[in-house]
Amino acid sequence: MTDNSLPLPEIVAIDIAKPLKIKVDQITKFLTKSIGDHIQTDDIIALKKSFVGIGKTVIKSPMSGVIVNIDQENGTIILKTGEEKVAEEKIDNVDPEPSEIKQEEKKEIKEDKKTKTKDKEKKKSAKTFMRPSKVQEEEKETEVDSLTLGFGNCQGIAWVLEEEFDQKSIIPEMKEKILIIRNLPNSCELFKASAVGVYGIVALSDNTDEAYQICRKFADKIHLAFMVLPAETKVSRLHNKQLEIKGRERELIIIS
Repeated sequence: MTDNSLPLPEIVAIDIAKPLKIKVDQITKFLTKSIGDHIQTDDIIALKKSFVGIGKTVIKSPMSGVIVNIDQENGTIILKTGEEKVAEEKIDNVDPEPSEIKQEEKKEIKEDKKTKTKDKEKKKSAKTFMRPSKVQEEEKETEVDSLTLGFGNCQGIAWVLEEEFDQKSIIPEMKEKILIIRNLPNSCELFKASAVGVYGIVALSDNTDEAYQICRKFADKIHLAFMVLPAETKVSRLHNKQLEIKGRERELIIIS
C-alpha cells in the first residue's frame, strides 16, 4: 500500500435483495428512493408488500447520505456518507402473516438450539487445506484448531496486511482480492470492504466470542466471504496466492 493513495469517501453498500428475498435485478421495483436522493437515518429506502396485501417488509437506511448508485448485479444500493456509523440494515416486519409467524417461531427454536450447541461447535475440528503448486511432490493438509469460523464462499488473490486493519487500510486496489488481516474487523470496515469490491477477508484472532458474533450478525448482510483463523496461523507465504474460502465448511484452500 502506497502513501500517496487517495483517501476514500465513506461508501456503504446496503443490501436490498437478500432481506426482501428477491432477485438482485428486481430491486428497483421495491426502492422508494432514487440515485441522487439525500436520505436520513431511518428513512424507508425499500418496501415489499405481501402477496395478499396484509403485512409488509420495510428496509430503513442505517445512516444519512446520498444514493450514488444502484447495483443490480449484487442487489444493493450504494450510499456515500461522511458519518462513521455502524452500517447494517434495519428491517421492520409489520403485521406478519400467520405463515410468517410460524417461520419466526421456527427461527427462534433454531436459534435456541444454536445457543445450546455453541460450545460443541467450537470444539469441532477444522482444516485449512494447503494445495501446493506443481513443483511440489505431494499434497499437504495443515490442521488448525477449533477457532476456525466463517461464512460465504469466494475465490481470489490473497493480499496479506502486516499492519493493523482499519478503514484507512481499504483502497480501490483491493477490489476482487482476499484480504488476510491480523485483527477482527468492525462493522464499518466490513461494509466498506464490501463496497470496494473485496471478495473475502481472513482474520487472525483468538477472540472466539467476538468472531462468533461477527459471523452470526453479518452472514446474510454482506457479499464478501469471511473466515477467522487462530492468531498464530502462519500466513505470510499466502501473499499473492490464489485462494478459495469456504466459510461454512471452515476451509481455506490454496489453489495455486
